[in-house]
Amino acid sequence: MFATFKQHDEALEHHDKALDILISIFGKRHPDVASLYNNIGLVYRNKDEGEEAMKWNKEALEIVRSIYGKSHPRIGIAYSNIAATYERTGKDVSALEHHLKALGILKDFYDKSSPEMVAVYDSVILGYKNLRRFDMAAEYESILKENQIEKDLEDNKV
Repeated sequence: MFATFKQHDEALEHHDKALDILISIFGKRHPDVASLYNNIGLVYRNKDEGEEAMKWNKEALEIVRSIYGKSHPRIGIAYSNIAATYERTGKDVSALEHHLKALGILKDFYDKSSPEMVAVYDSVILGYKNLRRFDMAAEYESILKENQIEKDLEDNKV
């Protein structure tokens, strides 16, 4: 990854070239274009340019929505990316709202104890803790623990 601000600018140059190529091949409404938009958003987020990051993240969400409708793993991932940008900019309520949207979508596609779901649950738990809603954080921690116990029991069935 490009770690310094100079390297962030280089990353953006490379992403811009890649974006031109992808759009010329696939047009704007393509999953690969949406993924690149999310990557560009990540670079801006790492540069602490939250508004610019959000612009790219939201455009990625709109693209995947136009392709897949309201429920698809890529839409859940897009919500998670938006949530991460909100976290970075200190907008904890909006971050949690988007993590919960991601959870609501991704639970229909991934096993409840999969790494993807554990990551989303962890983000929701952290979101509640950031808002000092420790009761809700504990509730989601309990769900996460139950999911892991169920998986362990299934894995050890004879």
